[in-house]
Amino acid sequence: MHTRRQFTTLLVSESPSHIAHKFEQIRATCTDHIYSSEPDWTSTNAELHPSKNRYTNVHPWDRNRVRLPTSDPSQNYINASHVYLQAPGGEMHCYTAAQGPTTHTTADFWLMIASDVGAVSVIVMLTQTYEGHVEKCAQYWPTNDRPSATYRAIDNSYKCVLTLTEVDIDRTANCTISTMTLDLYRPALSLQPTSSKTVRHIHFKHWSDHSAPGAAGSEDSVLALARLANRLNTAIPPPPITVHCSAGIGRTGTFIAIDFLQSCYLNPAPSPSLTISPSASSASKYIVNSSALLFPNSTISDAELDSDPIYDTVSALRHQRMLMVHNIAQYNFIYKSIARLLCTAP
Repeated sequence: MHTRRQFTTLLVSESPSHIAHKFEQIRATCTDHIYSSEPDWTSTNAELHPSKNRYTNVHPWDRNRVRLPTSDPSQNYINASHVYLQAPGGEMHCYTAAQGPTTHTTADFWLMIASDVGAVSVIVMLTQTYEGHVEKCAQYWPTNDRPSATYRAIDNSYKCVLTLTEVDIDRTANCTISTMTLDLYRPALSLQPTSSKTVRHIHFKHWSDHSAPGAAGSEDSVLALARLANRLNTAIPPPPITVHCSAGIGRTGTFIAIDFLQSCYLNPAPSPSLTISPSASSASKYIVNSSALLFPNSTISDAELDSDPIYDTVSALRHQRMLMVHNIAQYNFIYKSIARLLCTAP
């Protein structure tokens, strides 16, 4: 039998060519899904609302897309996906993977956040608003220069009012944390809010599109960013953490994979059941069996040494949102981050 440290050391020391081969296997399977006509791989609703998609080739699957609580079901589309990951015997990790809001979808985005369970919602933003002259995400949250912002539905069925209360810098995670109040008014002309909650917006600015973070110490920063997001997610039970970049696939998927795998490594004990969970019939699709090998005090057999929880986690993510962990650089970054975790964790 082998210890967790022996298993993880072997996992992160795989050759670059072997890691690249594994990623090609994932990519090929995902390509088959995109061009499949089977019910699990349709994205009809996205095609019916082209103005709500930042990119024409990135859509949520119909089966696990987020549905906005609108009175008209034909208008409940947003480019966002429910994502679930679970280790055998461990807690269910719930996320919302979303595209970066556009000017036209900002009100929809805040309605989605307002509808989350719990009095606190956490958003992890992994992109700048612009790279060069290209918009990657709208300026959808209030800042010190504009501490209050209102976004309303075109039909006045609701409005979201955001008020900034505090801005902090976390130097370990290399990010900015904006705390704000989100008041939802339904309908928009209501005099009193229908609901109110606290939002903690975490902005990590050091990760360019189509890439992995390149600065020295980036692995430590992203690992710390994941721990920070969970620490700020204080509602009981915790709602899904919303994660977005620009398309909501590459950087978003990479962060979610690192967060899940780090949580298995550090905190395997079950937590209170989450309000949002997949049906029992589909739950097995979200269980990453090999991730249990990362639990403390795990003993690994010779047969299990070939297991790869990184490969299995990314495969599970791609089953839930197309193109998650978009390229080999991002896939490699997950291995590097877990290698760094091995060096720094007990």
